[in-house]
Amino acid sequence: MYIEEFTAAGPLTERAVEELMTVANKYTSAITLTVGERTVQLPVLPVCWDELPVRAGSSITVEVGRGADLENRTALTDFITTFQRATGTP
Repeated sequence: MYIEEFTAAGPLTERAVEELMTVANKYTSAITLTVGERTVQLPVLPVCWDELPVRAGSSITVEVGRGADLENRTALTDFITTFQRATGTP
């Protein structure tokens, strides 16, 4: 299992969620996202993303597990990179 905390580049949007789900669907690893007091497993993100208080500077924790070690590490890096790009200012 791998856990990493980072700071959001900007707000979470519907477009960003679509990009994150594309990344998540490439892996068998389970990805969990925690923002403030709320924790969401990626399969349900499309129906509850607007409940997460993601803004520029928000602390985000991502946990990746239940896959092979290399896949977990790759999924974590890919997810965080995509999150930062998708929530960044255009």
